Amino acid sequence: MGNLERRTSMSPSQFALMVAAMGTGTAVLVMPATLVPVAAQHTWVSVLLGGGLYFFAGVIMIKLGDCFPGQSIVEYLPSVLGKALTAVTLLFFTGVLLIQSSVRIQSFGREIVFFMFDRTPIEVVILPFVIVCAYGAVQDLGTILRLSQSLLFMSALPLLGLLMLSMINVKLINLYPLWPVNVAGVIKGAIFSWPYFYGYEILLILLPTIDRQSTSLVAAISGSFIFKSALMLLTFVSTVGSMTVAGVNNIIYPTLLAVRGIDLPGTFIERLDNYLLLSWIPLGFITIVIWLYISSVIWTQYFGFKDHRPFVIVFSILIFAASMSLHDLSGYLTMVKVSRMLGFAFSVIIIPAVYLLVKWQLGRCGNGK
Repeated sequence: MGNLERRTSMSPSQFALMVAAMGTGTAVLVMPATLVPVAAQHTWVSVLLGGGLYFFAGVIMIKLGDCFPGQSIVEYLPSVLGKALTAVTLLFFTGVLLIQSSVRIQSFGREIVFFMFDRTPIEVVILPFVIVCAYGAVQDLGTILRLSQSLLFMSALPLLGLLMLSMINVKLINLYPLWPVNVAGVIKGAIFSWPYFYGYEILLILLPTIDRQSTSLVAAISGSFIFKSALMLLTFVSTVGSMTVAGVNNIIYPTLLAVRGIDLPGTFIERLDNYLLLSWIPLGFITIVIWLYISSVIWTQYFGFKDHRPFVIVFSILIFAASMSLHDLSGYLTMVKVSRMLGFAFSVIIIPAVYLLVKWQLGRCGNGK
């Protein structure tokens, strides 16, 4: 893959499109099986609450970066925490990215084998996928930026179209009661929704590359969260509305079955769930590419290197080995929970704590926009 464009900057809108591409496919395929068992008919409230929570976490990251204009978290964190705690924090950040990547790759292999190539060993599916992702991650920022934009538009429209088509099987009575809300379940669902909103964390590394002279970054990022929230709300209505809460709770990939149930009389098109999978694969690919790229850039900057590609190779081997260790279903489900809680802790606890420390040390920081 040749470099589509060598560049070191992007607009807020371009960054927002990159964030919108990350995790979107997973949100459509997996979200109902994760959130509906804990929030039931009130999953829509969890989605809105989670979107607001993680959007606020993204705004905190922007404000933190504004305290150190032109620097990434790798560059300014030593002046805040010292070298030792900086290394620990960056290791934690990298761990969040790589563990989530390993979980997503294992999930990718399971879904492809289960629905498309049931006689193919999962290793045969995962290995080429990791190699292709690594090849994408060794490219420059401009290439990855353009790739994320093109894959988002290529995949988002079919996803939206299939979800809208699945509404023909929805029975509104299955969505009741909308109120009163199960408060404990809704809060738990909001916390569990982190893997479907993630992506905004790359602000910590890429904020210095964003040209914010013409467009508000906060407004642009809000568009990404609105897009993801709308997609998840459609997915919730499609799955619960056609299968009920009890039905969704007993199915691993309810969205695929909801789409498979679409019947278009008089047409030759069938098994629309395959088209949903094909739309999801590019989004899964670009998500892993960006995670690998960001993980590598963290340590390239930390050690003062100029080339991030050696780290891409090392991290690709690590996530392949880690994903292969998750064949056991109980181990896989445990790691899903671990990755989710690590990501929540980093975004909602660690980074806000660092921001409060910076505010205490420096006083008022730049407001940004």
